[in-house]
Amino acid sequence: MQSVAPEKVGFSSDRLKRLDDYMQGMVDEGKLAGISTLLARKGEIFHQENFGQLDLESGRAIQTDSIYRIFSMTKPIASVALMMLHEQAKFRLDDPLSAYIPEFADLTVATGMTQTGVRLESPISAPTVRQLLSHSAGFSYGWFQDTPVDKMYQDAKILSVGSDLESMVSRLAKIPLAYQPGTQWRYSVSTDVVGRLVEVLSGQSFDQYLQERIFEPLGMSDTRFHVPEEDLDRFATVYGPSESGGIEPSDNNFLRNFGRPPLLFSGGGGLVSTIGD
Repeated sequence: MQSVAPEKVGFSSDRLKRLDDYMQGMVDEGKLAGISTLLARKGEIFHQENFGQLDLESGRAIQTDSIYRIFSMTKPIASVALMMLHEQAKFRLDDPLSAYIPEFADLTVATGMTQTGVRLESPISAPTVRQLLSHSAGFSYGWFQDTPVDKMYQDAKILSVGSDLESMVSRLAKIPLAYQPGTQWRYSVSTDVVGRLVEVLSGQSFDQYLQERIFEPLGMSDTRFHVPEEDLDRFATVYGPSESGGIEPSDNNFLRNFGRPPLLFSGGGGLVSTIGD
C-alpha cells in the first residue's frame, strides 16, 4: 500500500494526534509494553505509528517490521485456506467431517454427569464442515468449567506442541462433544481441525499450503508458524498483567519456543506476523 496524507482520504491529521496521545499514554502508564497502529482507507495507508518497546528488558523499540504473535487472528487465515479448497470443489459445506477425517465417525455427546461418570448419548446428526467453520460442531477449547469435556481436553493435552495435527485430531475424536452439533456456538479447537482438514484435502502440510497459496502470493513474507533465527531480534515479547498491577512476561499454555518450527501447526492461534503483512 502507498502512504498518503490523512486529508487525502478524509481524515484529520490534528485529530489523529489524539490517537497517538492515547497509545503513548498506555505505554507511559505501564499498561502495555508497546503498540503499533496502522490505519488505511481505499487501499492507502494514511497513518502509522509505533510506541514503546518490543521487549522491556532489552529496551528494543517497536519498529514498522516488528513481528508479533497474532494468536486467534490465525483463524481467519486458516478458514480462508479451507474455503479456497471449497472453491476447487474439494468438499461441500454440509458434508460430515467424518467423510474426510474418519476418526470422527464414532463421536458421542456429553450431556451431564451421573454418579458413575459422564452421561453420553449419540449425536442427533453428524458435525459438518460448515459447523466446524462456525464453532458450532460440538467441540470446546479445554478452558471452560461448565462441562466435564473441558477437563478431558486438558488431560489429553489436545493442543500439545509436541504433536502434529493428525495426532491432535486422533486424540480429539476420542473425547465426547460438549453439545449436540449445530445447537450452540462455543469457541473451540474447531479451527485447529480446519488445519487438519486442509492437509487431508490438499495433500500438503498445513504450513506448506498456507505458504504457497496465501503468504507467497500476497507478499506476506513475515507470516509463518515460527520466527527464523535471523529475525528473532524483531520478535515481540508477550506480556500479561502482573500481581502488582503492571505487566510482566507472560507464562501460560499459549506460549512456546517460536525460534524453531513447531510440530503442531495451530490454525487456531499459531501464526506470527507483522502489521504490514
